[in-house]
Amino acid sequence: MNERGAALIEALIVTATAGLIWASAARVLADLPSQSAKWEAASAARQSVRVIESRLSRVIARMAPIEVTIDGSAVRVPAMWPRRVGLFRPDAEGDVSPEAVTIVSRAGAHRALSLTTALAAGGGVVTALAEAGCGSAAVCGLRAGDVVLAIAGDGACGLFRVPSVPAVPGQLALDPIVEPGAPAFPPGSVIVPVTVDVIAFDAREGALRRYDGYRSDSILVDGLTQAAFAFPQLPASALGDGPFTGTGPLAWDADQLEPGPIALRVSLAEAPQAGFPPGASFGWSSGPWP
Repeated sequence: MNERGAALIEALIVTATAGLIWASAARVLADLPSQSAKWEAASAARQSVRVIESRLSRVIARMAPIEVTIDGSAVRVPAMWPRRVGLFRPDAEGDVSPEAVTIVSRAGAHRALSLTTALAAGGGVVTALAEAGCGSAAVCGLRAGDVVLAIAGDGACGLFRVPSVPAVPGQLALDPIVEPGAPAFPPGSVIVPVTVDVIAFDAREGALRRYDGYRSDSILVDGLTQAAFAFPQLPASALGDGPFTGTGPLAWDADQLEPGPIALRVSLAEAPQAGFPPGASFGWSSGPWP
């Protein structure tokens, strides 16, 4: 073969190789948009899982029953209600909603006040004595905007908000957030500062929301198609079969005192596109949180 023929063959080989390389590059470039969308979907799904795990673990870790002493006797009330509780759109007495759970946790393990005058269901100004856990702080350090849980000797509960702190020592103004579980909380009843966390699924927005029981209702994580809470150690009907203590949205079943772990199952909208399983499962147990 002469030199011209050899050069032609080499040129054809180079051209063919370059064509294959360009064809492969073109396929890679054509796939980039779909790959990019998959990477973004995977990142969004992983971020949703991280947010749910970290935020809810802190909330549910505080789910220990609240115990106070009234007339020399220990009174325990639950920290968990299996429904939405709060000023806006509370669920009805005895409802057990798979899409919402409310955690009422103490804001300060030993802060409490004992009523020396009755607290009506509609609220008002009361007088109260600060217990030892309050230290020297006036009205146990309560400030305007704080939320308290009123507890009667029979375990009936009421959620109230402090609109302002009267200038008179020992007096406290309280407004109800939800319909209290008693027509009145008599002298000797105890009020404790609390934090309210309502975790609820909003199907319309495809979001898990966190509500403070009063006004702040923000999206915790979106991109969900379903979310359902469950209590694996309890029969399905246990939290709604009574008998109940108190009345209204804060009426509680004895099983709420020891509900065991809380499980949450969510379906992620991005999961199919990301190549993930369609759902994610979580489980938490209550306990002290630093």
